[in-house]
Amino acid sequence: MPSYITGKSVFIGPYPILVLDRKRNLLYTWENKKVYVARYEDAGYAAPSNNLFIKLFTFNSDKNRLETILFQPNASVHSSLFLSEEYENNAFVSFINAYMQKGRDVITDHDFESEPLKFYFGRYEPPVDVDAQIAKTLNQLDKEKPHHA
Repeated sequence: MPSYITGKSVFIGPYPILVLDRKRNLLYTWENKKVYVARYEDAGYAAPSNNLFIKLFTFNSDKNRLETILFQPNASVHSSLFLSEEYENNAFVSFINAYMQKGRDVITDHDFESEPLKFYFGRYEPPVDVDAQIAKTLNQLDKEKPHHA
């Protein structure tokens, strides 16, 4: 079962989710019916000024090219304003690495659920063609990836 990590904390509009799909070795999210994905081993991380970003890709069929976004998760347990400390960013990336490499049991031995947001009026469901978009994007990434002999 994929692990879900939330991004922006807002009351209206989408509540971005970063999916950690361990079986397929993928990190992905969606926005406006567009899926953004990276293979775990190819995901790019950056933390300028202690703001963590994860580089994800999508295939733009209209322009026939890859496009990128910088997904900004909320790595702080103290703030919903994306103001995280270096140790929180490091812990967040360590969590992703531990889960993707060794599974959930390394992180916790029990299930738990969070309560639904009380003041959220939107819906945040994945596009119906998530798998097709992921396949198309990964195919294009493979074509553009440098091949070393």
